[in-house]
Amino acid sequence: MAESSDTLKKIEVRLSRRARRRRIEVRSDGVTVVGPVGDSPGALRRRARRKRKWILRRQDELRRREERLQRLISYRPVQGCQLPFRGRRLPVSIRVCDGPARAEMAEGLVVHAPRGASEDELRAVIDGWLAERLLEEGQRLVRVYARRLGVPPAPVRVRDMRTRWGSLGSTGRLTLNLRLAHLPAWTWEHVTAHELCHCRIRNHSAEFYRLLWSVLPEEIPRVRRLERALGA
Repeated sequence: MAESSDTLKKIEVRLSRRARRRRIEVRSDGVTVVGPVGDSPGALRRRARRKRKWILRRQDELRRREERLQRLISYRPVQGCQLPFRGRRLPVSIRVCDGPARAEMAEGLVVHAPRGASEDELRAVIDGWLAERLLEEGQRLVRVYARRLGVPPAPVRVRDMRTRWGSLGSTGRLTLNLRLAHLPAWTWEHVTAHELCHCRIRNHSAEFYRLLWSVLPEEIPRVRRLERALGA
């Protein structure tokens, strides 16, 4: 009962000019009820309360999925660790250096860092290297899919995001989640193509997914959520 109470305390109500009907958006740590402008916030909250059993089941599913996904992408930046990169495990060696910290590929990933560097400092070096690899590949994939879709190439940036694998801003800039670098290479392509399709269709309708499936190579899974295809 306490769990139900905690969930109901985290109900957020949002009125949107783009909403045509009521919908409930469930996250592992909260719930948002969306309705069209002019709808009753009280009625929206009551709708969520009526759906509390479904909400709790959905939140439990999301938490378990997030835990399994975290195991896929987690690592501890210490000597001899295995770094998840492009769906493989990359051995990491740490070498003491006098110059600026850096990372490079040489029979695995070699991290050059000052003596006594903390795990946070080592992680920052490794994450910087991952971001560079993801940015390079993201820029290449943008050129490929912009041609296929007949849209202008989007500028790309990489950020560590909590809830999204990618996003396309209103200015046309594509943002890729740094943690994609840990996942198989096909996920990089899937997310890039998905976001560029939003240049033509801004929603997630059946029409949108027909467009996405039409431009992706056959070997890439036709999934709406990467986590399901990854076994997470």
